[in-house]
Order: sequence, then C-alpha cells, then structure tokens
Amino acid sequence: MCISRITIDLGKMNGQPCIRNLPIKVWDVYRDLTFHGLAEDEVFQKHHGLEPEDIAAVFSYALNLIKNRTHDEFTGRPILPKDKLEHGQYYKGRCRNATIARWNSNRQCFFS
Repeated sequence: MCISRITIDLGKMNGQPCIRNLPIKVWDVYRDLTFHGLAEDEVFQKHHGLEPEDIAAVFSYALNLIKNRTHDEFTGRPILPKDKLEHGQYYKGRCRNATIARWNSNRQCFFS
C-alpha cells in the first residue's frame, strides 16, 4: 500500500507526517500540488528525493484522513454522513460566522 511511504516520527519534523523519513512534510507537497497549482515535475524539482509513488502516497494519506474524520477540527462538532442528515433540518457551517443552511435530501445538497 502506498500509504506505507508516509512516516511519522515524533522526534523529527515536530511529529508531522513525512515522506519515507525524508525531511519533506506531506502537507508541503499536498499544498504545492493542490493549492499552489504546481505540476508534479515542479514539485520534484522543489523537493529533491521525491519519487512518483510518493505523490500517490500523499493523496492517499490525505484522502484517508478526510474519510476517517469524526469531528470538525475547528469547531469540534461531529461530522455527519449524508445518510444521517435529516431533510429540511438546518445545519451550521464550520466557522463561527458560517451560514446556516437547510439540507435537501432529494437533491443531496444544502440550501442557504
């Protein structure tokens, strides 16, 4: 499994997940690819020692964390799966100024 390429050592890099014990944080690579829009070739140039399998491991690791969350990391509220949301019920977003929106189970989306 490619997630095995991700290592966490509490004594290194402040316990942040790294790639194959290299001093390359998973989240640095993830941000470069998703938020900064760098191509994989640019990421390989920026972070020496990366291999193509490492990119797949970064995305697998992030997806695994997202899918297995039970509570919002900012608000502490439970994250409900779609099948647990009630039609017509209002739910609050993640930040304190978030919009309150109503769940529509027919369309499987929120309306504010």
